[in-house]
Amino acid sequence: MKTRTLQSILLATALAFTGGPANASFHSSPVRLDVRVHGGDSHARISRSSGVKHDQKEELEITVSSVSKNLPSGLQLKWFMFGRDLKSNRVGVLRSGDAKIELGGRGPQVIRSAKIEAKSTPEHSVVSRGRGRGGRSGGSRGSVKKVEATGDKYIGYGVQVLNGSKVVAETFDPPSLKQSVSASSISK
Repeated sequence: MKTRTLQSILLATALAFTGGPANASFHSSPVRLDVRVHGGDSHARISRSSGVKHDQKEELEITVSSVSKNLPSGLQLKWFMFGRDLKSNRVGVLRSGDAKIELGGRGPQVIRSAKIEAKSTPEHSVVSRGRGRGGRSGGSRGSVKKVEATGDKYIGYGVQVLNGSKVVAETFDPPSLKQSVSASSISK
């Protein structure tokens, strides 16, 4: 087998196994998607615990560009930002939105999503101090209290371009998030 053919087979297998690249679009799509996530995660330690509070602020920068001279008019962009509820472990949409796409001869269009702020604290234990002077003086020992997880943690995004009700390009990162959006939110 030729090396180039083997490389093509290995690449196709890897893309199928991983769900494809993060900026994947349909091959026959008239548009190309490039999505960048801007933001970050700040941490704060919890007093008398090994737990850490997380505060994530995220925003999507979506670049849509034409790859066809016959670009249909009236394209619509939908975006989704997903999170995981730390208490129930359920995945859901934290925020979503849409925008009209007007490409024409003006080059790529950049669309920014709304900013999200996801606050979460994983399950952790807090140690309370005992009363008295401790040691051999007869003071009581401290206790350990288990604290349940709270909040949502940002885990990824999805972007779709629609021509009417038909999806002409999409990307989800990670790809498994596509199944987390209700059928009424995603056209097939």
